[in-house]
Amino acid sequence: MKETCKKACNKEAKTAVRRKMRQEIPELSEKKRAECGSPAYNAALCDMHQKKREKEEREEKEEREEREEREEREESCRQKQIRAKETAREKNTMTAKTASAGPGQRARLALNIFTGFIIILACLYAGRLAAACLPFVFPGNIIGLFILFLLLQLRIIPVARIMDAGALMMFGMPLFYIPAATGIMDYLNELWSSL
Repeated sequence: MKETCKKACNKEAKTAVRRKMRQEIPELSEKKRAECGSPAYNAALCDMHQKKREKEEREEKEEREEREEREEREESCRQKQIRAKETAREKNTMTAKTASAGPGQRARLALNIFTGFIIILACLYAGRLAAACLPFVFPGNIIGLFILFLLLQLRIIPVARIMDAGALMMFGMPLFYIPAATGIMDYLNELWSSL
């Protein structure tokens, strides 16, 4: 690289010297001409060009990094929007399916929901049975949830089989928070006094 740089710099230096000599007064002294073509002048010119190239490379690298960061942020925003749309679509699946379904499709949907509930309950009771067999206390519903997770991850049970039952349960889940919230309201004075 040094040799290439020297060759390029020497060539550029010679052309610069020629240009300079053409532009200056024709009566340029021999001493001045010798200074322009000297090895020290060529080395300084080569260093100047090398620093300029390094600066340009640094600027290009910074621009590339900024562009990559901007693209990553845009991609993450796109992914978040896609996830939000998918979530909204999943929330509306139950309503859309039942509204647009014919009699035969409604029966199939009801059967699919029923089998999903049976699978979820079977995992729950298998977890309770496993918890009863353990020598220490552990919640059976957590074990059942883990069993269901394993069955879904190992693809023993397809997700589509329990999707409708899960969506129906999620649809009614906010109703279960109402009694808990009203119970907290009954004990609000005691909670404030304990703080």
